[in-house]
Amino acid sequence: GHIGRKNDVSNETEETPPIDLESALEQVMGDKSFLEMLLGEFMKNLPDQMESMRAAVEKNDADTLTKQAHTLKGASANLNANRISGRALEIEKMWRNGDLGEAMPVIAELEAEAICLKEFIDRIEWDRME
Repeated sequence: GHIGRKNDVSNETEETPPIDLESALEQVMGDKSFLEMLLGEFMKNLPDQMESMRAAVEKNDADTLTKQAHTLKGASANLNANRISGRALEIEKMWRNGDLGEAMPVIAELEAEAICLKEFIDRIEWDRME
């Protein structure tokens, strides 16, 4: 039974970590401290990005929403934070379909993903990583 799976976050988290660390490390040629810095920057900017996405939906400002979603999609994809980039892509598509009404729940999911990612990053033992 796959019913109600989507809301069972604990389950989803086990299946796919919020970030594919191996691929992310490969992209920075195995430079752990660089990756740690990039992730720190990404997490620092995330709350502002989500705040402006929320504001854009409230003002029905599709342009700002898409720009933010697009930026977020690119930044998260670069870091292999695939769950976040997936949500950002959903928001981008909504705009193309002229359907901003559905954006808020996805932004809420994004915020939940951001918390997952932060907790995941906080648990990384950089010095013990291969």
